Amino acid sequence: MNVRKTNLRLLIVLINLIFSLNALSQNKLKPYIENLAKLKEVQHYQNYILSLNKKNKAVSYIVDDVDDFINETTKCYRIKVGYDNELRWECRYIFHVNVNNINEIYIDDINGEIVYLEVWRDRQNKRKLKIEYKIFDKDGYTNLRKEKNVKSEIITKINTGTSIKVIDNTGDWWFIQTNDGKKGYVHKSRIVSK
Repeated sequence: MNVRKTNLRLLIVLINLIFSLNALSQNKLKPYIENLAKLKEVQHYQNYILSLNKKNKAVSYIVDDVDDFINETTKCYRIKVGYDNELRWECRYIFHVNVNNINEIYIDDINGEIVYLEVWRDRQNKRKLKIEYKIFDKDGYTNLRKEKNVKSEIITKINTGTSIKVIDNTGDWWFIQTNDGKKGYVHKSRIVSK
């Protein structure tokens, strides 16, 4: 446990060092980070992090450098959005924001391609529309739980065959929403695609 705390402290010091090296640069980047914080993807991720624990954790940002991935005349800040957990910093999104136009935002797509944010959103919506999920449990129902474990409070029971909306499918416990709007966790082994 002490090794984890030491690693976490070192990571926090490193992140603080990155942002503190140049106060002028930090102030220059503030509007870019504030603009990204308003994106629905970042706000959804923040809500997800808050749902995981009660320690008031938040997303964090790392600005790597200015890159010129589009062409030699378009320069962008590469800003990683992630989360400091106890073991390591986890990156969720990598945004590229035009240095000269704060509203021109690109994102690293799952296939490694860097695309305009609106194009990426369209791709995400198409992916979500293609996959429909339902509950399948040999007992005839499964439990919707408040937290990611079998001892967690049961919010409601969901019958086998019931369609659900998967909000986050990372890890063994998926965050889902029922047709009547209840949100909670179901073990991924109880969810099948139609």
